[in-house]
Amino acid sequence: MKPTYPLNKAQITGWVLAGGQSSRMGGVDKGLLTFQGQTLVQRAIERLQPQVHSVMV
Repeated sequence: MKPTYPLNKAQITGWVLAGGQSSRMGGVDKGLLTFQGQTLVQRAIERLQPQVHSVMV
C-alpha cells in the first residue's frame, strides 16, 4: 500500500530506539540518564509526540 501525500499525523507512528549495551558509557543506560529533570527517553518522546499519531519505544 503506497501512502498518499502529504501524510497526516494519523498515518505516522514514531519510533524511539532505546536499546544497546552502552559499552562506551560503562554500561549505564543512556535512556535513563536525566537532563533538566527528565530522562532522555522522556525528552525524546515529548518532542516526537506532537508530530505523530503514536510513539513506540
